[in-house]
Amino acid sequence: MTAASAYARDDSDLEEFAPLVAWAFGGGVPWSLKWLRGAGLPAVRLLRDEGRLHAGLCEIPMGQWFGGARVDMLGIAGVSVEPESRGRGFAKRLMLETLEQARARGVALSTLYPATVTLYRKVGYELAGNRYRYTAPLARLPTFKSELTIEPLTASHEGEVEAMYRELAREQPGYLDRGSYIWNRVKNPDGEPARGVIVQGARGIEGYLYVRHQMVGEYSYDLRVTDLVVRTSDAARRLFAFLADHRSTGGSANWCAGPMVPWLFVFPERVFDVTVSDRWMLRLVHAEAALAQRGYPAALKTELDLEIDDATLPANSGRYILRLEAGRATVERSAGAGRIRIDTRGLAALYTGFATPAALRRAELVAGSVDDLEALGAAFSSPAPGLVDHF
Repeated sequence: MTAASAYARDDSDLEEFAPLVAWAFGGGVPWSLKWLRGAGLPAVRLLRDEGRLHAGLCEIPMGQWFGGARVDMLGIAGVSVEPESRGRGFAKRLMLETLEQARARGVALSTLYPATVTLYRKVGYELAGNRYRYTAPLARLPTFKSELTIEPLTASHEGEVEAMYRELAREQPGYLDRGSYIWNRVKNPDGEPARGVIVQGARGIEGYLYVRHQMVGEYSYDLRVTDLVVRTSDAARRLFAFLADHRSTGGSANWCAGPMVPWLFVFPERVFDVTVSDRWMLRLVHAEAALAQRGYPAALKTELDLEIDDATLPANSGRYILRLEAGRATVERSAGAGRIRIDTRGLAALYTGFATPAALRRAELVAGSVDDLEALGAAFSSPAPGLVDHF
């Protein structure tokens, strides 16, 4: 195979790729072209063989929070293969070239939402977290009383709102350090502007949400919340009262988040249905950078002797000494005896806190003594990871 990938050069490349995206995801060519233009030329990677376009994807540089620390991450979206070219290895080739070049740039992680798990496991990704959908009929939401006021969210509030999200995100393993691409999806879901509101109190802005109508009938709708963050319980009560005020013509409110949302504690009864909306996958692109950038339990001081096996990015393979102290790590390459042997897929699931060493041992993705695996589990112990954003 002589196929090779390169970034899109001009709008004609996007126009050529859009039908492949539309066929893969069913959104129609105009919608696909609009999405590609929104992502931008530098984000679109295309794979050709003898001039014929066979596959493409979008790269979304951002960060992801683990252990209270931001880790550089490359999001992958819109992986699409020409229908007549499926089954010929083009998607795998495209992914490997993307990952190799990302590693050369020092990118630590890559995360994606898989349409198929098999392909991405072949290039070193593993299931590493869930995205949960919360749904509540508006008629079941309590009509909370609050002295706080609701006001429109204007451009002058955006800096404080983004800082408020970042405060929450660093506490939630797996949440994104959003860039412009993700914030645009929050504020303009499906290309339509959401309504933003803030909760004002004596201490300033105490919470915010972005919400839009999602029509479910000629005269009825659901409320799709694309972001909701609060600093206080009173702000949560006020925002849910705002949603409940739409019950005369609205049906349900729904939004996505991780497994733990602090505002659940304000409700006297269970009013939400919670389902797994999506599963996401992660891989360590640059193992040394990923291990060094992550946060760890502050009270833990230990040393882990690792041997990583990475069949698709062999530059990651080898022995590492991981020393932890005061919540941070130092990493020494080509050192140690390799007492803990771990496959890159197992390391991905461990890294996020999605899987324990015990579970990975049973899946034959990690091996080591009882004491070493116990130390490994302590180092990567974490609340369950989650995501609020899709990309």
